[in-house]
Amino acid sequence: SYYVRLQYSGEILPFYTKVDGITNATGKEKDSPLTRSFIAGGGAFGYKMDDIRVDVEGLYSQLAKDTDVVNTSETNVADSLTAFSGLVNVYYDIAIEDMPITPYVGVGVGAAYISNPSKAGVVKDQKGFGFAYQAKAGVSYDVTPEIKLFAGARYFGSYGASFDKAAKDDAGIKNV
Repeated sequence: SYYVRLQYSGEILPFYTKVDGITNATGKEKDSPLTRSFIAGGGAFGYKMDDIRVDVEGLYSQLAKDTDVVNTSETNVADSLTAFSGLVNVYYDIAIEDMPITPYVGVGVGAAYISNPSKAGVVKDQKGFGFAYQAKAGVSYDVTPEIKLFAGARYFGSYGASFDKAAKDDAGIKNV
């Protein structure tokens, strides 16, 4: 059967976000230069076959610069980074007999359109495509036979977005 899913994907745990080209302040080298965001969400359209689900998912997320972590000499770092992502996901629902709760695990691959974490005047390319991937795990609760509530965790990553230099002596960020 076909399904539609709307989701809120705000970050609760402060996981590390690595961005090549941003220097952290002394003593904060292991901290993420980008703060967690509550501005994230998306939707999906999919098909469920017994315990397997396959869907196409669209996501939006935004991360802000952590001014306590980024070195004050880093004047070319933008205040935020945004990503639009499209992924194809496969889930396995671990059905438990006569229970309204169903654990699930899933993986997905696709592409992400990422904004450059350098300020607009620093580099020519302000957006770039990269490979996107994710792993998910959680539980769903049957509110009615047609409506389910999901709660879960997701690891999302992207790799390979490249940004061209504006000039020969450009200090902007080239890879995310």
